[in-house]
This record gives sequence, structure tokens and C-alpha cells, in this order.
Amino acid sequence: MEWGEVLAGLTGEQIKQGIANLDSEWPPTAQGFRELCTIRQHESHRFLPELPMPEVEPEYVESQIEEMRKILEGKS
Repeated sequence: MEWGEVLAGLTGEQIKQGIANLDSEWPPTAQGFRELCTIRQHESHRFLPELPMPEVEPEYVESQIEEMRKILEGKS
């Protein structure tokens, strides 16, 4: 299927949005680009609510870091 067929029916604004949503060096497939045209721009993520930082005990964080060190050293 040709790009023109895949992008048929999109508005100029949607195409512009798709271009703004490109975030890689490699061009997407035609269907992938169409999806970028029809989703909200991810630049600012304004459509996502800001979540509060979770409260985590420092001891828990240290125990998790120690566990990761063991795994990375092959001691797990």
C-alpha cells in the first residue's frame, strides 16, 4: 500500500502533528506515521496528569540498590 493511500483522509494539521511527533532518526512505516498523526503530541505530555513523587523509605532504596549490585556481580 502506498503512503498516499495510508494517509488519505488526514488533515494538514494531523500531518503536521505527525511530523512533530517524530522522535527517531529512521522514518516510520506509513501506518506508523499515520498513528503519529492521530495521537496527541508527546512533546509536552500535557494530556497526562502529573503524579506526586512516591514516598519511599531510604532503607528500602538502599536494600534495592544492594540487591541490584548482587545481581550485577552474579552473586544472586
